[in-house]
Amino acid sequence: MSSVDELENASLYFTNLVQELCTSNFYSTLAMGIRHKIEEKRRLRRVWQLSRHLSDKSALNRAIKELKSLLRATANETVRQTLELMSPLGRGERSLRKSTKYLNKVRIPIPPIRNGNTWARTDIEKAETLVTHLAAVFKPNEAQGDDDPDIDFILNQDFQLMFRPHQHHPVKY
Repeated sequence: MSSVDELENASLYFTNLVQELCTSNFYSTLAMGIRHKIEEKRRLRRVWQLSRHLSDKSALNRAIKELKSLLRATANETVRQTLELMSPLGRGERSLRKSTKYLNKVRIPIPPIRNGNTWARTDIEKAETLVTHLAAVFKPNEAQGDDDPDIDFILNQDFQLMFRPHQHHPVKY
């Protein structure tokens, strides 16, 4: 980059690229209809928690059922579309069996790690938090001191008690 204009254009391009990647990875992929149902459910929950009327509770329950059915229908549609694009013989990217195995697999969420009052975000912060936690939990036992000095004397002697090994004779029936 030889000129200031090229540098400005490159930095602007890089900034726009980073912003686009952040927004595409940050925002949920839920449809607008589902987002509106979630907002409606949250609003109705707030109304019911303030009033505690039966009519507000029934409206909240109705909104919850509608949202559940909408989410279930969306998930089923996604699975159906994914399976339609797969080939049964596995000539494509994945076989039908592997795709259904992946879609039906339960995903266990990884909980975030708290570092004091902040969240540990990077791998290094998570490792340091784990190290400090394990160092606090697993401490070696403190020495009790010598109860009897004769024990140390006996243990440090050579050839303490030399018993012959007991010979084992199997019993014959």
